[in-house]
Amino acid sequence: MQLDSLETFYFSGQSLCAPADDEFQMWLNRIPNHSGPTCIALHFAIDIPDQSFPRTLPITPLILPEAQGGISPITYTLTPILPDGLVYDSSTRTISGAPTMVTSTPIPYAFKAIDSTGETDSLVFSIEVFSPVASEQLELPESFMVHGNYPNPFLKSTHLVIDLPWSATLNVEVFDVMGRRVLSQPPVDLTAGWGRSIRLEGAALPSGLYLYRIRANSLVGIQRQAGRFLRVR
Repeated sequence: MQLDSLETFYFSGQSLCAPADDEFQMWLNRIPNHSGPTCIALHFAIDIPDQSFPRTLPITPLILPEAQGGISPITYTLTPILPDGLVYDSSTRTISGAPTMVTSTPIPYAFKAIDSTGETDSLVFSIEVFSPVASEQLELPESFMVHGNYPNPFLKSTHLVIDLPWSATLNVEVFDVMGRRVLSQPPVDLTAGWGRSIRLEGAALPSGLYLYRIRANSLVGIQRQAGRFLRVR
């Protein structure tokens, strides 16, 4: 019997689905009787616009888009940490609250969907908090802090997100789990402010877990912060 003369097609099993291929789906839909968990690849159908919120005022809750396709259940993450006063509810994909701090520049965020097989898709957008009073001066962070990196895990590059209470020259070094230095980036000069970002190029690194150390050299001295990331291929 030729495949193009099938009248019944049945398949089952956990995580088993028809390929996400347009030609295959057209062929499958021509079969009078077919059953089984067909699927399409996990993806977002729409983007998230960049957001701008006034300081101290409650925002209209922002519901982030639901991913299409994939194998349920699908979970959602948002990184890095939101500005003070804003909260993210992963169960409803909603950002809400009233921001309490002004951001000196828009902060980039990664919104990621992960299905039960580990497939992922993500969207990138930014959030900016501005002062509703034009004459209000920007408030600076009280301490040097690293909010981690996004995306994490990553394939080729990732961004380290940093709060700086003063302008500084930053050096980033990466170490493997044995403590050997495997990457050292050229120094980067950043001005004081919230959500400063350093792009870290890791395409040459083998897959695995790595530790990074950031050294900030400023007029007040040298301070260090550390973290870790996962490189995948």
